[in-house]
Amino acid sequence: SSQPGLGWHGGLRYQLRLNKDWLLSSGISYLVQNDVGINQQTDSTFYNFGQEKVRIDDNSNRLDYLTVPLHISYQPTARHEIGLGGYVSRLVQVSQTIESIYSSAHKPTEVVVTNPDDFSDRFNSYDAALDLLYNYRFSPWLSVGVQLRQGFTDVTRDISNEFQKEHKN
Repeated sequence: SSQPGLGWHGGLRYQLRLNKDWLLSSGISYLVQNDVGINQQTDSTFYNFGQEKVRIDDNSNRLDYLTVPLHISYQPTARHEIGLGGYVSRLVQVSQTIESIYSSAHKPTEVVVTNPDDFSDRFNSYDAALDLLYNYRFSPWLSVGVQLRQGFTDVTRDISNEFQKEHKN
């Protein structure tokens, strides 16, 4: 969504030094995005010898991706790096919770909570994006950074336009 969220990623990166200050890098990483804010609520009412109501809250809380980035970076010092690039990614897991509430005049209210593993009907498997990055290098093997990303496509399969194309990485 357009709201900032915390996550983490780790992986391996290969850098090719183009000259003293410029780098070309690529690699593979595992990316976890938390608090993605992809929620869907549906309410239904049925009349079958009395009124029955069903409310379903579908919350997708976390998306896990395998990503392949490609960046060109400027490195003014050995510890600081500023870059521009993009990546392609494959969705490997979605953490979601579906809460269904069934109420009727003939039986007590029933609440069913599930955590389905199959997400292929609601999410696109592949994504691509542009990003800006800043990395601070502690050592040749460890760096910490910040990335700003703008995805090209909606990660949801939003057939009804309910999400209004706002879920881009």
